[in-house]
Amino acid sequence: MKPVSPLRLPALDRRLSRIAEQVPVCDLAADIGADHGKLSCHLLHTGRVKRMIVSDISQHSRDKARDLFIRHRLMDRVSLSAADGLHALDGQKADAVIIAGMGGALIARILQQDVDVQGALLLLGALVLYPIVATVTAEGWRQVGDDTLATVFQQIADEQRARGAGGAA
Repeated sequence: MKPVSPLRLPALDRRLSRIAEQVPVCDLAADIGADHGKLSCHLLHTGRVKRMIVSDISQHSRDKARDLFIRHRLMDRVSLSAADGLHALDGQKADAVIIAGMGGALIARILQQDVDVQGALLLLGALVLYPIVATVTAEGWRQVGDDTLATVFQQIADEQRARGAGGAA
């Protein structure tokens, strides 16, 4: 009889790897629109995050994620949610919130939800945004009258430009 090999971490593609690198080591993170749960599984397995709120409005996606967490014996560290967007936080203060793999317009809609995002930004260690279509910009937030988020996005854009130019930001 062959010995049972330990479960291998789900492979992350380049995009998910880049997102994972942006998540700070923390106690609680939320993955909004988590799809298959591979990113959350990776963050939990590597010890980067102790607990995760894993949210997706799709039952099929939540089922895939739940099955992955069960196989990796992580369910005791995961809270699955069907809530729309930031409502998945349900009053919890996450150290990091990941909103990735969706269009910039949808990310903007999620950030405009009737949730205290501005207060949350003061409590968050990180807001990791990774749109796949139409970027979220500081100017876009100025147009909707949210100067706090516009300032945050401008700082992010400035840091990314500095990194791209070889700066130490």
